[in-house]
Amino acid sequence: MVNFYRFNDMTDFDIDVQPGDVWEELNSFNCDFFDSQMKLDLNVEKKHIKLRLEEPVKLEELGKNSKFCVDEPLQIEPLEVKIKFYHIDHSNQDEEEKEEGKAERYRVKFILKKGCQADWFELF
Repeated sequence: MVNFYRFNDMTDFDIDVQPGDVWEELNSFNCDFFDSQMKLDLNVEKKHIKLRLEEPVKLEELGKNSKFCVDEPLQIEPLEVKIKFYHIDHSNQDEEEKEEGKAERYRVKFILKKGCQADWFELF
């Protein structure tokens, strides 16, 4: 069996923190920038977070600093993003590194399920 997986630097990230930390940061981001308009659903069994914007949102702060919008607020259309976590195997890690207590690594993959890809890239 041949495994063909390509790492995409726009949607895949290797992190050294637990998925729970990502969940907390997303909740903070939601409260700070979206006034809790994003719906966040955590599925521990399937190891993913679903992020949904069901109504169009104007973001005053992000629009001013945006690559795409210079003087006007950023308009984000409804979208749905699945954030999937994969544990990275450390079986090839030597005993010294394991004893040092280095954090476990996870690969985080952002998958656009619905919505505009340009809005999604601007948002994240």
